[in-house]
Formats: sequence, structure tokens, C-alpha cells
Amino acid sequence: MAADGPELLLRAAAGDRTAFEAFVRRWEGPLFRFLRRVTRNDDLADEARQRTFVRVLTRGGSFRGGAVSTWLFRTAYRVALDLLRSERRRATESLDAEEPVADAAPGPFDAAASDDEGVRVRAALDRLDPDERAMVWLRAAEGTSFAEAARILEIPESTARLRFVRGLARIRRGLSVAVEEE
Repeated sequence: MAADGPELLLRAAAGDRTAFEAFVRRWEGPLFRFLRRVTRNDDLADEARQRTFVRVLTRGGSFRGGAVSTWLFRTAYRVALDLLRSERRRATESLDAEEPVADAAPGPFDAAASDDEGVRVRAALDRLDPDERAMVWLRAAEGTSFAEAARILEIPESTARLRFVRGLARIRRGLSVAVEEE
């Protein structure tokens, strides 16, 4: 049985503690990196990751086949968007809305480009809206196909391709550097 297969997910959702711990060990890193890119905040990413794993426990039985990664990343993406909406509401309601949001700490994707250009690329990625940022991250950092990313984000594949192209174009404009397309 694969460490990330449906059997492990279903056992974890059924209350098998060992299976749940193995599932968390397998997915906590990739989920956190993805969620940090979507939320642009370590605390929100960690909260979204925890809530995602709670949903695995409570709703894992709703998994109906296919790739576990698709189901898990789709769930995490929904959780992250819910948290971002809550944060926006709180910020507009708060008198303390001028307090800056902590930036995400560098991760493996950022470590590969730690020079000035890498910093500019990361900043350009952070300026994308969450939908474009998620799409660019899934393709560029996670190596996800357009079809898989579309399933994760619950959008048509053509929309996934469009978000990716638009995201790259916005990054290019932000960097004022020509980037070769695939």
C-alpha cells in the first residue's frame, strides 16, 4: 500500500491513529508549502494545514476515489480561501487593520533562488491574487499537470491554463525580465 494511497486515507478517517500519523507525516510538508504560497503567511498556512487534517479525520469518508493528492489539496485550498476571507473581514472590522501581516519565511522553493533576483521573484509571486498564485505554485513548484491542478482548484482545465499564463505574465511584468515559456 502506498504511503499516500486511498487505503491509508480511509483508515485514517476511520480513526486508525497509526494511519492518520503516517498520512500527516506524508503530507504535512507539501501542504504547508502550498498553503504558505496561497495565504502568504506562515500562521495562516499552519492553521489551514491543521484544519485540513481535521477535515481528513471528519470527512475522509467522503473520498470517492481518484488521486488522494487532488482531494487533499482541493480541501486545503478551500480551507485557505475560507481563512483568507475571514482575515479580510477581521481586518476591515478592526481598528488595528494597519498592522502589517507577517511575510512567509523562505521555503525550499525560495532557497533555490536566494539572491536578489530570487527575492524579486518571490515578491512578484506574493503579489498575485490567491487563485493565480495557487496555480503558478502547483505547476512551477509542485510539478502538477494542468489537468490535476484544475481538479484541485475545481476549475476547468482551460481556466487553469489561463490563470497560469496570466500569473506568469504578471510575474514577468513585475520583474521586467523576459522569461522563457514552456
